[in-house]
Amino acid sequence: MGQKSDLLTIKQFSELVRVPERTLRHWDAIGLFEPSVRDETTGYRYYEMTQLITINFARTCSAINIPTKSILKLGKRRSPEEILRLFQMHAVSIDRQMRELQQTNEMIHIFQFLMEEGARAQPGTIEVCRQEEIPFSPGPRNQFTGDSFYESFLEYRSYAREHRVNMFCPVGGMWDSLEDFLAAPGQPHCFFTVDPCAEEKRPSGNYLTGYCLGFYGETHDFAQDFARRAQGLHVKGPVYMLYLLNELCVDDPSKYLAKVCVQVQ
Repeated sequence: MGQKSDLLTIKQFSELVRVPERTLRHWDAIGLFEPSVRDETTGYRYYEMTQLITINFARTCSAINIPTKSILKLGKRRSPEEILRLFQMHAVSIDRQMRELQQTNEMIHIFQFLMEEGARAQPGTIEVCRQEEIPFSPGPRNQFTGDSFYESFLEYRSYAREHRVNMFCPVGGMWDSLEDFLAAPGQPHCFFTVDPCAEEKRPSGNYLTGYCLGFYGETHDFAQDFARRAQGLHVKGPVYMLYLLNELCVDDPSKYLAKVCVQVQ
């Protein structure tokens, strides 16, 4: 150990290694990285020049977000084998977090896309326009026993939990045909989520597309207008309903905005 004149104060050491003084004090308190000398009278901490190098263990592990508990567990008994094992485990954890962050980012973009379309849409408008492909994950067939769709929706939520469906994604409804939608506009044959990880896709193409205001299931009058507008058009495939503006961004349920579309040739 050198003379005190050869030592660095915590301020000097902090500036040289670019680690805040409060962090150095915390590392000292938990036994992660201790000063070479502590003045018994003043409590001041002093560091040796060699510690400018040895601090790299704590600083590097902290920079790559190794948990403090794991760093402390290794401490002074670390070895290349132990550090390699630690880094391998941490890399697996980071890979998982990156996948989760990527999925979250894709979800945010989906919500942005839907809300931007909702902000541009004019309620009551029904026209043929191009729709891009979207990934979606359909649920099981609904079995309605009354006028309300809530029972079937709760069953869908149970299905989603069992099958790890991401219910934070936007949820929509799907009918097999325009005739089915007209007959029961508040009772889709199945629910679906717009999930960026889904394998199934709603194809891109020209769709008869309409926008209507109202709470879930309150689309009977709009369904009649939508069917009239479809007359003379060659429609094919299912009808999709998806709320662009809902409880996520609107407080008044009467101002929820849904998009209804069916592909046309």
